[in-house]
Amino acid sequence: MPPGGKKVILPAVKTAISIPDRLYKQAEKVAKQRQLSRSELYARALQWYLSRIDREEITRQANAYADQVDTSLPADLRAQSRRILKAVEW
Repeated sequence: MPPGGKKVILPAVKTAISIPDRLYKQAEKVAKQRQLSRSELYARALQWYLSRIDREEITRQANAYADQVDTSLPADLRAQSRRILKAVEW
């Protein structure tokens, strides 16, 4: 909830979706346990999913860039890094 304890109500779009019965029942149970409306639960779940795929896309792009760049260390730094890591207690 935002500071001050006031819930912000944003304009909403009504939509109809079809989901498997089992998923619907699970969602109903969770919404009841958390005292959320069905709409709030579905909106939160969709928001989480969309933020996750955004992060996955950013990671994919970063990995694609890293594949094109030589990130290897010079031999002397590799050897020094190995010595330091061997000396550290994990």
